[in-house]
Amino acid sequence: DDLIFGFYSRGTFYLRVCGHFEKWLTEKYGKLSDSTFNSNKNVRYCLLPKEVMEDKDNFKQCLLKAIEQSLQDKGVKKNKQRYRIKYLTNLTANHERLLKRINIVSLTDFRETNPDDIYIKAKKENLPVTLDFYWKLVGAVKNKLAQLLTKDEKKKHLELLNKKLKEAGLPEEKDN
Repeated sequence: DDLIFGFYSRGTFYLRVCGHFEKWLTEKYGKLSDSTFNSNKNVRYCLLPKEVMEDKDNFKQCLLKAIEQSLQDKGVKKNKQRYRIKYLTNLTANHERLLKRINIVSLTDFRETNPDDIYIKAKKENLPVTLDFYWKLVGAVKNKLAQLLTKDEKKKHLELLNKKLKEAGLPEEKDN
């Protein structure tokens, strides 16, 4: 499952250390080896202290903790990807970028803001939004494809939108 917790290279085993596992290792065994591979700024692979490598129980405990940390990191990465605006029904990366321009940067921001208000904010910022964009927002909130919104739903939402547009001093929209 693309999970890397360590690797063997040139007769040496390097274990992935980061986050809580790195802190635990340092507290238990002191400074970690200077012999490391840095794969990026958050993760590095290092040699374990000799006393760990020679004691099967300690070595097993370290391997299990490294695997646990790798699984945690992988889960966090997947969750971060899953909780993005572009993964909502009807919405894409282009919609996500457009919404960032009106300070709606997270799924929480999106859920806390009414589609009417999002549309009005975008209109006030002179962003290229159409009624089709509005229907996609409404569909995303309802977890429903915009094309499957009924005429009654569209009529009800359009009336609310036009009322808010009028209050904001913007021209009303007409459904095609």
